[in-house]
Amino acid sequence: MFSPNPAVRSAHATRGTGTVSGTAYNKWNIVFSLTEGCAAEPAAAVEIETSIAVTAAPLGATTLRATQDTITAAPSAYLAYTGATLVSGSVTIDAADDYVTGSLAAQVTIAGAATDVTGTFNAPLCP
Repeated sequence: MFSPNPAVRSAHATRGTGTVSGTAYNKWNIVFSLTEGCAAEPAAAVEIETSIAVTAAPLGATTLRATQDTITAAPSAYLAYTGATLVSGSVTIDAADDYVTGSLAAQVTIAGAATDVTGTFNAPLCP
């Protein structure tokens, strides 16, 4: 489910709105966790921002950006994984309704070593 941490066994999704650098966006979050449920603590997460005018999840591949606070074009995605610096990658959403289904493929640097990160999710959409 999440290659760098085999203890990850679940994922859930949320959606809402947020502001990055003064601009409002719709935000989708995919949370990889060690336990099941909408309140589970994240082991890693992907946030995907779309234009405030676009309420649907962005189907297809969205390129991951290196910094959380800089969006140059929407949709845009950010991988939050402690100790990891993004080299490249993308998140793909195949479907989004009651569940958000898709995959993650990225390369990050952890403690100076290049590490491939992959993950799949069939995440219930939490309130």
